[in-house]
Amino acid sequence: MHTRLIHKDRLSALSDGVIAVMITLMFLGFEGTYQQIRIAKSSAEIWSLIGQQIPQFLAYCLSFLVIGGYWLKQHLIFLYIGHVDRVFIGLNFLFLMCISIVPIATDWLVESAHHEFNAIFVFYSLCYTACSLALAASWAWATTGNRLSVPHLMPETVRSVYVQIAVSVGACLLGVAVSYIDIWLGMVVLTGSSIAMLCPLESDGHWQQQSKEEVSEISRPKKAMHEPYRELSTAPGMAQPGKTLAT
Repeated sequence: MHTRLIHKDRLSALSDGVIAVMITLMFLGFEGTYQQIRIAKSSAEIWSLIGQQIPQFLAYCLSFLVIGGYWLKQHLIFLYIGHVDRVFIGLNFLFLMCISIVPIATDWLVESAHHEFNAIFVFYSLCYTACSLALAASWAWATTGNRLSVPHLMPETVRSVYVQIAVSVGACLLGVAVSYIDIWLGMVVLTGSSIAMLCPLESDGHWQQQSKEEVSEISRPKKAMHEPYRELSTAPGMAQPGKTLAT
């Protein structure tokens, strides 16, 4: 059955927009504190309000790192995909749906920090895991049999993506296990994993080894369309632009 391929740029732009909105929604959680600071009577009261928001600020930083890490991984995946199809679009929407839950989970995580309940932290970590699995499914669908990937994609590059996603899932599960001992220690584990997602890894070298010509080959259709014309126009006996054949 014929599968219609769609250019990836529109889906990539949509993903960037959704992720930007999710980051903005998390920041809106500080609106109430801002209003309280505006009517504060003294510096001591302001510092007291700021101190009360430390758990929310830490949760915001953690979620920002999580979303930033997943944006980076998704961007690298799109770099090695030439086109998308309906299945890939569906998997990408699944990933965006998991990302969209992060602001809600962040608010709940703040409340769990006050009461030291790890149930909400487990839910937050499961959102983290779901994002990783959705990305892995998208990558698997795109690269299996070079279904959607650019030509000559190196096996090392494919494996490096799986390794990085697996490390993220493993760190998430470790954070869940540690949270039963201390919820703040679990958050430290999750924060470290999020920072690692943003840092260059040794496996990223496989990504960099992929030649720029192979990566950009799919985005040069117009140039390829003009090449036969140039070859034809330079053939012996053919007139060049602005010239006439001698008779």
